[in-house]
Parts: sequence; C-alpha cells; structure tokens
Amino acid sequence: MNYPTVKKQIENFNERYIKDLDQARKIILSYRKLCYLSARVCEMQNDSEYINSSFLADQEAREEKHRERLQKYLNPYNLILEYPGIYPIICTKGTDGRPANHAYMI
Repeated sequence: MNYPTVKKQIENFNERYIKDLDQARKIILSYRKLCYLSARVCEMQNDSEYINSSFLADQEAREEKHRERLQKYLNPYNLILEYPGIYPIICTKGTDGRPANHAYMI
C-alpha cells in the first residue's frame, strides 16, 4: 500500500484547513514530534526501569509542554487535539468545543 509522503500530507492538510503552507508545515511537523514523544512516554510508563524516575517525569512534562504549544498553533484554525489512545489526533472543534471530525492523524 502506498502512503502519501509527508510533503503531500502537509499540502493536503494545508489545502483543507490552514491555507498557509508554512504554518501547515509547522503544525504537522510539531504534531509528528508530539506523536513520537507520546509513544516514547507510553513505553517508559510501562517499563519497570523508568517507573518513578526523574527522567520519566521530565519526559512527561516535555510532552505536556509540547501538547500545549501545538494546541496554541491549532486554535486559530478551529482545530483541537484528541487522545483516543497513545497517539493524539487533530480534530475539528464542534459547536460545543469538543472534538468533532478527524482532520489529521499519523
């Protein structure tokens, strides 16, 4: 199965939601970094070597800061992050402020 390249994913996301290619690139690359960080934190939370370690606490804080920064990037476009599992999903914001439709996921 052929998946679109990251460049094509950015272009599609831009055309549909952002209308500013540089901002779309910034959002998607930041989102992908958050996905990798979330997966890493999840693995460490389930590894006995890292439980209650300061390194895990630092990584969790880093993930939270990254999530907050990405949400600030998404706010002007009426988009929101949703965590249905390990990886976040970018969703459109419904009229009640909750996630409505999936806009982008890794």
